[in-house]
Amino acid sequence: MEIVRVLLVDDQRELASEYKEAAEMFCDENQLDCQLMVTQEVDVDSAIKRLSDLNEVFDIAIIDLTLSRGADRDTNNGNKVIEILQKHTRLPIIVATSTPGEIDSNYTQSCFLKVITKDQFGNNNTHIIETIFKIYNTGITKILNKKGKIEECLNNLFWSHFSRVFESWIDCKYEQSPEEKESSLLRSVFFHINEYIDQSVKIYNPNEFYIYPPVKKYLSSGDIVSHSNFLFIVMTPACSIEPREQGQINAEHIVFAGIDLLSKFVDVSSLNSKTGSNNKNRTKLENFLKNKKQEYYFLPKFHTIEASLINFEKIYHLSTESVNKLLENGRLVRVATISAPFIKDIIEKYSAYYSRQGAPDFDTGKLYMQLTSH
Repeated sequence: MEIVRVLLVDDQRELASEYKEAAEMFCDENQLDCQLMVTQEVDVDSAIKRLSDLNEVFDIAIIDLTLSRGADRDTNNGNKVIEILQKHTRLPIIVATSTPGEIDSNYTQSCFLKVITKDQFGNNNTHIIETIFKIYNTGITKILNKKGKIEECLNNLFWSHFSRVFESWIDCKYEQSPEEKESSLLRSVFFHINEYIDQSVKIYNPNEFYIYPPVKKYLSSGDIVSHSNFLFIVMTPACSIEPREQGQINAEHIVFAGIDLLSKFVDVSSLNSKTGSNNKNRTKLENFLKNKKQEYYFLPKFHTIEASLINFEKIYHLSTESVNKLLENGRLVRVATISAPFIKDIIEKYSAYYSRQGAPDFDTGKLYMQLTSH
């Protein structure tokens, strides 16, 4: 049975049992083999103490804004707990409160900071329970919480890998500044982490395609950018576009490929699960999805990006100076970056498209007649 561990910070003591009961009903109705384990703290100081315990591991936190801290009881105390959670943990937070307008405006609401008004659903906690299980069932907390798979992996790297060979790093005669050596070591850590990923799973989730928002501070190969409500992808190779020591790049011009909406080519709305395999529209869509068209590359739907096609026939060149000016004045916006396995495939297909060599054609009918005339 899966145990979902919840930290509840609320001074209504009956809520813990109410959430457990609601979770039992939800799991029974949805045939889930799960149980909610609720740890409740009723004030800020006890919540902080609980979070500082290295042995305590939670999957999600439910916070009320109006909490006590000593003799003081107001909404700022709930905001203080949220601040601590965001600074020191990787816990998704549900703010269940009667005063949603009191949440600190500095906090950006998202899937990991969701505000739910208590009065909105009356005494029915099903919405909160459903939100908890939707997040938990993605596996995100099993990966990123303080005793998750990443922490387990880092411990393995520290004791089973680097501890055995670290003299090589200490005594290395390769000339590097301390900052350069630290960057090299960080890169090596990520190379090792990648080896722990289960490579036997060959089917990718479309969400793996993108890194959002872009991590690098500069425009890079594989960046999807927006200009005048149109999307483009940076096709310039990484070796030409990445800044050197003085911040300069080799490329005098940046190469972009246009991105067209998939709906421009295929009426997806006319298709459904019952559409036959002989349907021309379905065949056309499947060819795009499998990247069988040489001049296009499929981009899956993600966040603000609609299902689209990179169009290798729409190639644009802009001077690096012009691109930098567009970025500075906000007319060119970096939207996302395509992750490494996919951008390599895109660049390879782009290169193959422009390196095609047409073969001389024969009249096969006449050749047939020649070969079969005895």
